[in-house]
Amino acid sequence: MHSSPPPLIPALTTCFLQLGFQGSGGLGAVLALLSRELVQQRGWLTEADITEALTYTKLLPGSTVVQVVAYLGWKLRGWLGGIVATIAFLLPAFLLMLSLAASYGLLALNAGVTAALTGLTAAVVGLLVLTTWTLGRKNITHIRGLVIALAALIASVRFGINPAAIVVVSGLWGVLVETRQEPS
Repeated sequence: MHSSPPPLIPALTTCFLQLGFQGSGGLGAVLALLSRELVQQRGWLTEADITEALTYTKLLPGSTVVQVVAYLGWKLRGWLGGIVATIAFLLPAFLLMLSLAASYGLLALNAGVTAALTGLTAAVVGLLVLTTWTLGRKNITHIRGLVIALAALIASVRFGINPAAIVVVSGLWGVLVETRQEPS
């Protein structure tokens, strides 16, 4: 159970707006922020609530971070809380992207900006490779998992199969393989 009463809508709005300003760096960084703010500092939720949110939203299409925020807002104040938390969390990024889009025409012509964007793109690719490696090391613990991962990679790269179809087929394959295994 929660260690303090659920917040009123204005407090929820302020909290998720602040989290939206701080929330960069991907899912792991945002989960750490959510845990620190909502569990440790405010006592509105428990670590189990954060884990539950991630578990329920991980396989859904779209941004897991946004789905976790919406779920936690819903958990705190129902449907209105989910809507308010999502809008408040996304508002800072929306305003930043809006201002960048408005000034893109002026900035894109600058050689320094073009070089910086090239560097940022390379860094993002590197971080995606690191994330893939880290997730793979933690979650692929048997040869079966490695076979599924390689088959998914080949299906996507070589044959252009839709990623959603790969996820569904891989999940079904995992269920079939696991249910055929004898209990140890």
